[in-house]
Amino acid sequence: MKGRLDFFDKLFRNPARLARYPNIRDLVVDKQGRFVDLMTNQQLDDPLRLDAKHVQNKIVLVNFFTLRSEPASQTMARIAQLIKHFGDSVGSDIFINSVTTDPDYDTPKRLAAFAKQLGAPEQGWTMVRAMGDAHHYISSRMNKVRGYTSGREVFYGTPGGFWGTFPVHNAPEVTARRLLDSVPGPKPVALRRAGPSRRGQEKYAWSARDV
Repeated sequence: MKGRLDFFDKLFRNPARLARYPNIRDLVVDKQGRFVDLMTNQQLDDPLRLDAKHVQNKIVLVNFFTLRSEPASQTMARIAQLIKHFGDSVGSDIFINSVTTDPDYDTPKRLAAFAKQLGAPEQGWTMVRAMGDAHHYISSRMNKVRGYTSGREVFYGTPGGFWGTFPVHNAPEVTARRLLDSVPGPKPVALRRAGPSRRGQEKYAWSARDV
């Protein structure tokens, strides 16, 4: 009887209970192959909301992880480092979706505690629990990018646009700078003094003036 109750708890989760974890989403797939958000019971054409208005002309990242493998892989720890380099762009220009491949173990309570441990921002970084076959649907979508899904790769791009990948263990400061430069739209113009740098402001310790 308990197993049956656990099954229905997964399919019809109490919205009030899920509301305690706004950065965690539970998804299932219905008989028509559409995703259903268990928090709102809303049918989604896209499980990661890449067609939503608030992410248009933005950069979206997708990665896969499990809490069991995190101590060895440090995947989410690396994502957390990357997010720190994004600064205020998270939740405005950049959105991150981390999909667990072990939703039975990675419960909302465990994920919430883990997010707190990582210092995850309140907006812009969502942990997705793809229940049942939902994970395979998301994986198949990502497979179209590079022909495979790997916990060591992070998928990125703009909704409806080109998607690519980068290794999760890349230097976070370098990756963040490249992705921020990829955000669509006008970039602020930084004025720079023409000609050689002033004394004491050279980019390198050595200077051609000293040669």
